[in-house]
Amino acid sequence: MGESKTTIDAAEWKLVLVFFAAACLIFLGTRTSLSIGHAGEALAIFPALAVAAIFYRYVRPDRKLADLLAVVLAIGLILFFGMLISFAAAVFGGRFDFRDPWLQSADAALGFDWAGYAGFVSRHPFVAGAMRFAYASLLPQFFLVGMALVMTGQAARRKIYVLAVGSTLAATLAIFVFMPAQAYQSGALLAALNEMRSSGVHTVSVDKLNGIISFPSYHTQAACLFIWACWRMPYLRWPVLFLNLVLIAATPIDGGHYAVDVLAGALIAAAVLLLCVNRAAILRRMRAVMPAQGRGSGENFSSSR
Repeated sequence: MGESKTTIDAAEWKLVLVFFAAACLIFLGTRTSLSIGHAGEALAIFPALAVAAIFYRYVRPDRKLADLLAVVLAIGLILFFGMLISFAAAVFGGRFDFRDPWLQSADAALGFDWAGYAGFVSRHPFVAGAMRFAYASLLPQFFLVGMALVMTGQAARRKIYVLAVGSTLAATLAIFVFMPAQAYQSGALLAALNEMRSSGVHTVSVDKLNGIISFPSYHTQAACLFIWACWRMPYLRWPVLFLNLVLIAATPIDGGHYAVDVLAGALIAAAVLLLCVNRAAILRRMRAVMPAQGRGSGENFSSSR
């Protein structure tokens, strides 16, 4: 409680700027154009949130409300730019063959039978419905978890959460370029993936943004982040844990993923959280080592003379 007296940390806004710059560069690099379509009114939420956050930060100070608005804005921008990048990244990924044979072999090694699992779920409508609900809860959870961290005064944990959301997404996008896969996706998702991988001029429509990444599963990564973020909240810990375990279980079916996609997503989330939690200590060690190396180089140079 009371860990910080500021709104979203500068490191998190730098992360937003990195995503914005990366989106611009990859769109230019792939000569991909952007179509706003009918989404213009929806996108107006971003400047509205920015103005409101500034208003309640400086004009009529209300730190908690300013933090709520800022965390929603930061997460919203990271996810939006990340989604744009994923489509343009698929153009780069078109240079690589689909990695489905590798991923299918990994699933076989894990002993996972996708068809058998899908059959079990289809025979149990209640299970299928619970899975659909949990899988669809991903987007609102991003914002609700961030807001819960603000409301409970966990400023340091909120900072790590936002950084982890962006860092896991960045890792996923980088891997996606080299590990494209169709998995069990179908319909519009598969059509969009194949369209972006085809030769010619490409246009990304904001109206039709959706997840086209199979490996690693970002749904799984996000679920792990939600569980970690809410673990210190007694009233949310167990409901969030249950909801997101169901979300992870739903990922192969509702997301059309391989089991190895889920496993890779969980490992990446754990690694990123470990790095983000220990970020301050890592930076301190790096600062301590660098001057020491500099002094060592100077001493060697002096002695050589």
